[in-house]
Amino acid sequence: MTTTFNAAATKTVGVNATNFEFTFTRLERIAFGPGKITTLGAELERMGATRALVATGKTLGASPLLERVTAAMGPHCAGVFAGVGQHVPASSVRALVAEAERVGADALVAFGGGSPIDAAKSVAFALATGIATPMASFLETRFTTKRVWIATLVLFVAGSPYDLFGATAVGMPVFWHNRLRMTAPPGAPAPLAQHDNLYALLQMVMR
Repeated sequence: MTTTFNAAATKTVGVNATNFEFTFTRLERIAFGPGKITTLGAELERMGATRALVATGKTLGASPLLERVTAAMGPHCAGVFAGVGQHVPASSVRALVAEAERVGADALVAFGGGSPIDAAKSVAFALATGIATPMASFLETRFTTKRVWIATLVLFVAGSPYDLFGATAVGMPVFWHNRLRMTAPPGAPAPLAQHDNLYALLQMVMR
């Protein structure tokens, strides 16, 4: 998905209105519902994948549910990586890239919530481009030889004061969209900037 922020249009209609355009990439197939896990092997077969690597965190990686996933994959399962960390730290991505290369993975199966899914997407990008830790940035980009734009720094826009803890803990520069003008809880890391207006905050980010 690509996102375009139209600052000029926003200024025309007022600072409290945001104008975004979204272009979604083509989603090939969705299968969901009770028992759909049993179709995982057939789905990998349809895709032509023979060595799929499961990416998950330590909790699900130690649960009996993992056996249902690997059993459904059958001979297509090349291994399990259970080291995906919360908020997908770069160290998790690098370790997952190394494991995917070690087992010769030709597909990734994300087992869990947002962190395994984001890790799998990052690793798929890294394997396709040769960039070990893809990161996003408003500040600096580079053009790869495979004609893919990639950013070099992740910025986090917090919506809750409690987001300040987790995002700062994994080394992300944090800006706080404090639209309710809340007071940060005791011990919360200070954001780089905060504002109750998202457009004004974006202007701070883009400086």
